[in-house]
Amino acid sequence: MAHNIKATKFAQRGIDIVALFAAAFESRSVNGYVPVLREPPAGTTAGGKQAVQHMILEPTSDGEPTITIGHVNVVTRTAKLRSYDCVTLMHASRYPSIKRGIRPCSTACPISSGGLA
Repeated sequence: MAHNIKATKFAQRGIDIVALFAAAFESRSVNGYVPVLREPPAGTTAGGKQAVQHMILEPTSDGEPTITIGHVNVVTRTAKLRSYDCVTLMHASRYPSIKRGIRPCSTACPISSGGLA
């Protein structure tokens, strides 16, 4: 986001949550993907009407798809994380040519053991 634009109240909350999320998941990766919370639209969320920010798994390798795993809404103070089954079904329907699919985390997965505690 361009930092010379003054963010509205909800957009600023979204930016703050992005910074918290980035700090919590700094240097963590999940099977070749990095957890990322996307910033809100530039400067404004239209009074909170566009406050949904997507949680994604961003690939560390070129050519791999980005996987949306949930969202955060700073206005309603809610978050939704998709289940593994939901993500794998959506991935298979969007990328039928990718045969290997999404591998599940082991019990030592940094997200399941670290989280946003």
